[in-house]
Amino acid sequence: MLLEDVTGLSNDTLLGLVVGAMDARARAHSYRNFRVGTMAWGLSPSGEMKFFKGANTKHSCESPKDCGEMKDMRAAHRAGVILTGFLVLAEPQPDHGSGLLFKTLHPCEACRKMMRGLKGAVVHEDARVITINARTCECQVLYMRELMRLHGERW
Repeated sequence: MLLEDVTGLSNDTLLGLVVGAMDARARAHSYRNFRVGTMAWGLSPSGEMKFFKGANTKHSCESPKDCGEMKDMRAAHRAGVILTGFLVLAEPQPDHGSGLLFKTLHPCEACRKMMRGLKGAVVHEDARVITINARTCECQVLYMRELMRLHGERW
């Protein structure tokens, strides 16, 4: 099955999302060199497709993290956009909330909590999440409700 078929996005749009996430990941800042690049997309109130780019930031072990997904959601909220999808590009690590390790990095527990809190207002109920392993290029596409269920959380 083609990624285009699973996401409903054109190949050109998908390529643009991956390139954008690669660019964001290159600008990510982490004291432990853990780099995450994200892209999010959705419709503006006028029906125009809008895109948002984010990267993780964590300057020290003691400093708060600011994930790319969080930055995307804040930007979408300011723009009045309801997000219909997220793309996360990174190397996987165990999830701090659920303890699970997948072949791709899922949004973290704090991001999932923010997504649940913004459900309907900023994050569409049927939003999709595309996760890509930056090392192996393995890809996973999930509906938000599937992502939450995998981590033992409600959507």
